[in-house]
Amino acid sequence: MSESIRHDPASLPFLGRTDAEGRLVAADAPLYALQAAAGAKLGQPVAVPQLRAVVSEAVKRGRELRRAIIAADEGHDYELRVRVVPREGGANITIEDMRVRPRGEARFTAEPDNDDAPDFTVDTRMRMTSLRPAIARRFGVDLDALPQPLTDQVTLIPGKDGSLPFLDALARGTGFERQRANVRSRDFAFAFSGQPVVENGEVTGFAMTVLGQGAPEKPAEEHFDDTLRTPLTRIIAAADQIVDRSDGPLRSDYANYAGDIATAGRHLLSVIRSIGKAAGDTREEIDLLELVREAVSMTSAEARDKHIEIEVEETDALKAAGEPRGVLQILVNIIGNAIEHSPEGGAVAVVFDEDNRDVSVTIADQGPGIARADQGRIFEAYERLGPAGEGHAGLGLAISRRLARSMRGDLSLESALGEGARFTLKLPRP
Repeated sequence: MSESIRHDPASLPFLGRTDAEGRLVAADAPLYALQAAAGAKLGQPVAVPQLRAVVSEAVKRGRELRRAIIAADEGHDYELRVRVVPREGGANITIEDMRVRPRGEARFTAEPDNDDAPDFTVDTRMRMTSLRPAIARRFGVDLDALPQPLTDQVTLIPGKDGSLPFLDALARGTGFERQRANVRSRDFAFAFSGQPVVENGEVTGFAMTVLGQGAPEKPAEEHFDDTLRTPLTRIIAAADQIVDRSDGPLRSDYANYAGDIATAGRHLLSVIRSIGKAAGDTREEIDLLELVREAVSMTSAEARDKHIEIEVEETDALKAAGEPRGVLQILVNIIGNAIEHSPEGGAVAVVFDEDNRDVSVTIADQGPGIARADQGRIFEAYERLGPAGEGHAGLGLAISRRLARSMRGDLSLESALGEGARFTLKLPRP
């Protein structure tokens, strides 16, 4: 094994500086060595992924951040405690602590073909980290390009109930028997099973076995593949942020975050299904209050990130008629929008109402509000009022209203510039 980066703990802290473009323009020797190990030089963008994420987040928020991150060179991992302070024209980096730990087995390497090796492996960030050469050739994957997102290579196909076995297993840290998928570049279908890889009591990835290959088998939602792929990419990015924001690498509560990822994946599949069919075909009695609580739980990580309090009105159970996953999808969309557009440290209020025919829930934020002239437009597909390039597909509100109306309900908006927004979901009584 190669020698670790030379550093004297007595010389801590190690310092560095970035410019306005995120380039590392000054660095003490250990920080520069990490930059070089990641394939970059001084004067180039910060190349250590988790450090780059912390710098970007600190500059975006305009405030000091402290994070525990992991960096690596060819043979070692390094646990770092970093502090990033934004300044005019860039940011100051301080490495307050730096500890060496041995690298785990089979990290980002391709396994040779043998009977005991898995067909391919995936880490907890849903990146393929190794493939048997025969599988790589069949899938058209360049082994030198690993690791790379699994969803860049394959489209996961939901089961009849809309679930994705792999994402469910990722959330629970358990094995799964069959996940159907399509290889994007080669246009053929296959299925795979998987078992978790556990190191030091933590699930670090999955070892996969290919079960079968056959003729092309495209999901019913093929026409909306781009709509699916873009949000899935955002989900993977969110998983990366989970690692970046933790107090250490893959803490024991990581499973809770993975649960959020799996739920978001199922939510996304509901979005795709909802474009092609109405949810009203499977209406049943639901507890609107219980679904609100579940939606708040699903969006709690975003709220914590912005120090936003979600205040849910105390009330008894509220029974309505609707499709549970469709209602949950609407609530996640609206609460998520409210969090996104509220100022840091603000609040989102959730209140209920009912009459002889309907029950309703209103989500109110403290955001900038929406001009009257724009209030009709935001319910149209692919319309968005935020700055271009934010990565939003512009489908959430359009699909939410369509879903609500398919359940014989409605989704309405009350707002004015400077006064926040109030979205109300109304559903019929059972």
